[in-house]
This record gives sequence, C-alpha cells and structure tokens, in this order.
Amino acid sequence: MNSFFSPFTNLFTRSEFWGREKELSIIWGRLLSKPPQSVVIIGEPYMGKTRLVKHLTESPLVDERGKGYDFTFIYLDCKRYIELVEDWHPKTLADQEQSLEHHQRDMGNFAAAQFWWDLYNMLPRTLQEDEPFPEPRINEDDALLLDITYEISLAVEKWVRSHSKPIVFILDNFEGVAHLPLRNSHRLRSLGDNCGFVLTSRYSLYVLYNYHQESWAQPSPFYNIFSDTIYLGLLSEQEVSRYLEWAAQEAEKSGSHWNAQDIAFIRKRAGHHPELLRITCVRMFEERWLSQSSSEAESNEQDYKFLALRLVQDGCTLCKRLWEGLTNPELYGLVGSPGTTKKEDSRVLSPYQSTLIDIAHGRIATDTHILFGLEQRGLIESAYEKWRIFSEVMQQFVLMQEEAIDQANTDTLTAINASFSYTSAERDDEHSLTYTEGKVYDYLKAHLDDVCDKAEIMQAVWGEDNMPSNSALQKIIERIREKIEDDPDSPFKLIAVRGRGYMLRRAL
Repeated sequence: MNSFFSPFTNLFTRSEFWGREKELSIIWGRLLSKPPQSVVIIGEPYMGKTRLVKHLTESPLVDERGKGYDFTFIYLDCKRYIELVEDWHPKTLADQEQSLEHHQRDMGNFAAAQFWWDLYNMLPRTLQEDEPFPEPRINEDDALLLDITYEISLAVEKWVRSHSKPIVFILDNFEGVAHLPLRNSHRLRSLGDNCGFVLTSRYSLYVLYNYHQESWAQPSPFYNIFSDTIYLGLLSEQEVSRYLEWAAQEAEKSGSHWNAQDIAFIRKRAGHHPELLRITCVRMFEERWLSQSSSEAESNEQDYKFLALRLVQDGCTLCKRLWEGLTNPELYGLVGSPGTTKKEDSRVLSPYQSTLIDIAHGRIATDTHILFGLEQRGLIESAYEKWRIFSEVMQQFVLMQEEAIDQANTDTLTAINASFSYTSAERDDEHSLTYTEGKVYDYLKAHLDDVCDKAEIMQAVWGEDNMPSNSALQKIIERIREKIEDDPDSPFKLIAVRGRGYMLRRAL
C-alpha cells in the first residue's frame, strides 16, 4: 500500500474523456456525409464540450467492417478573440471622446487578423514554399490589418483546396469568432467544399449572429451550412453506471476502497453531471485512501456529512457559473451580446433562476418554455413525473443563493414594512416570502390601494430586459396570497382588477 498521499496519486484529478456515445455517433454520421456536414455543439460550462471535440481529433473512426476514415482536424480555441474585442478601455481623454463603437471596430480588425494568423499556424506545414506570416500587431493601421487578414485567409484557402483529405475545422468557444466583423464568417464559408466545421458554444448561432445588428439584414452564408444543433446535456444512466464501475475498480487498484454506500453517495450527490461526478470521485478517492477503509467496512454517517460539505465547496465555481449564466437575456428570447448579464442589480432573479428555486423547494413549475430550456441545458431532469435539479450539490447551492439574496434584502424589507400598519401575523407571513415574491410585494406596498399595471410591476421587479410572462407573474401573486391571505381562494388583501392589474389593499 502507498505510504503517502498527494494530488498526483488521485486518479480523478485528471479530466479524461468518457461517455457521450450518442453524441459521437451523431457527429461522426454528419462528418461522413459527402461533403461533410458542419455541426454546432451547444452546452453549459463544465459539460465537456472541449473534451468531446478534442476526442474527435484523437480517436480515428473505424466502422464495423474495419474500414477507417481519415480526416484532418484543425483545432483552435477562440475564447481569446472575445476578450480582444470586448476588453477595450479608454486610457486617455482623447480616447474617451471617441465613440466606443469606433474602438470596438478597430479592435475587431486586430482580433480578426489574430484569428486568421492563429488558424494558419495550426495547419500542418505541407506548403513549405509559403513564408511564415509575421504576427499581427495591435498598433497596426486599420487598412494594413485588413490586408493582412485577407492575405492570411487566402493562404488558408489555398491550403484547404490543395489538401487531399477531408478537413474539419474545430472552433471551440465559437463566440470569439462570431464577435468578429461578419466578413470573417463569410470568409470561412468560402474556404471550399472540402472542409466542414465543428463549433462549440454556449449559445445558438441565431443568438451569436444577432450580436451584429446588421446580420439579419445581410445573413451570413456561414450560418446556413450547419445541420441541426446538438445540445450537450446530462449523461445517460448507462454511461454513469459504467463510469462508476470503472472508477471503483481503478480506485481499488490504487488502495482507495469504495463500498456500495460510497457509490450510492457519489451517484446521489453528483447525479448525471460529468464534471460533478469527477469532482465527487476526487473527494471519495482521497477520503477512502487516507482512512484506509476496507471494502467491507460500513462508513458512518458523519463521513458522508463531511464529504457533502466539502463537495459544496468544491462545486461552488461550477454551480456559480451555471447560476449566473441564467441571467443572460438570450435564454428567454432577448437578443443581445451573449455572455453579458445585468449589472445594475445582481439580486434580481431571472425567470430561469426563479424556476430553479421553485424546483429546489419541490414546488410545481409550469412554464414549459423555461422548463424545456433548463432540461435541454442539463440543469434539471424529470424523475417520477416530477422535475428535479440535476444534482444535490446544485440544489443546495440554489437554496443558498435564495437565502443569501433574502438576507441581503432584509434591511430593505424591514424599512419598507415599518411604514405600514400590518398585523403581527402578516409580518410573520412576510418573512416566509422568497426574494422575488418579496420584491413584487414591496412594489405593491409602495403603491398601496393603487391598481398596479402588470407590465409596470414586471418592469420594476425584473427590469425591462428581463420581464417574464404574465402567467409567471400570476403564479407569484398566487404564492404571495397563500402567505398573507386568511383565505387565498377568496383574496381580500391582494386582489386582481380585471383588465388592469393588481392592488394591495390597506388593512382595516
């Protein structure tokens, strides 16, 4: 048995590719078309998009008859071009006096030149007669940057057209390319029929290309070459079972003995999420390796409580990215700059966040559009005809977010409540309001005995860019009534005024 433990002895600190048989089958089927069909893979952070597409480059395809298919894959991570375009800050008064649009255009030209230079340098060096291009410089003149970009893209096109094998360009984090001037997408489309594209992104191409105001007035031909989108969600039950079986066997070989309770704990805490499964295996490997438990020994409840706390900490970064991503407007049909969130009030919950909170509490959620979006992105799953959050770790994180938001607004709620004369029982009921319910209730109290228009309520609580549906507001009103009315079915305090909105009446 090993005499010491370090992170390097932990098998699961490394992110190996596994699973995704269905997605791989679909991708390969499309790439084997004549010509290859281009593919868009959409998924949330930590769902394994990058590992999936890199696996394509590492594992040659051989069919059931033993026939091999030889592609030339060109992989490029495009995340940096987002930062080049968006991370511009004026440094002088002269800069500040010029329009931001002008500077973003200039930075877009530099970022485009950098993209084509990077792409060219990822090509296998089969055209030895070509002299290497010097790397673009940020202080180059705009006209020169345009010339450089064209020359390099022309060299890429020449290489593609002269190459004998089918070529697949894998553009990871494609948001970075979509943020470039549209002519760069046109240029990618014109590279020839001997190549296809595999793109990964958190956003659909529809949203990415609406980032450009002019894009649908002059649609990019690049957008039209892609087959149906592949959404990367949770893993199948069979894939999870096979992974955990393999994980337990590999851990055993290294002296970390897992029993049936341990496997059940991993499955319960991580669900079908690939990264949370890996994180949970990391902790279980460490715990059982250090404790030197035998496979027959029963683990006590205290061990699992400690592990559960550690997993909340370990999964915080992942859960935070998923939670904050739900404030992005493209999720509910508002087109803007992908990746941007409302900064004015981070405590305003989006409809997607509110729905996750409802599901975390076991309440019924009925907005099918929101539920479909959450399921498609692997944030919820259906079990026994009920929705549940994809893992206990994420569920606990969501409840902690609700608690933190409510706590942050306690002083505000108390100050507003103090200006009204409600009974003690009503004040107790107010404490049980969720953050979103409290915000709606606060607005109604600020307009006591006035009829509040539905649109005005939604704009005040969610903001103009995040307004939910009328049915979503109605559900919140119904939940408030359940907490403040003596008879919610016959409301007296919070009433609906047909055709106009809602009114909170002063207590008599």
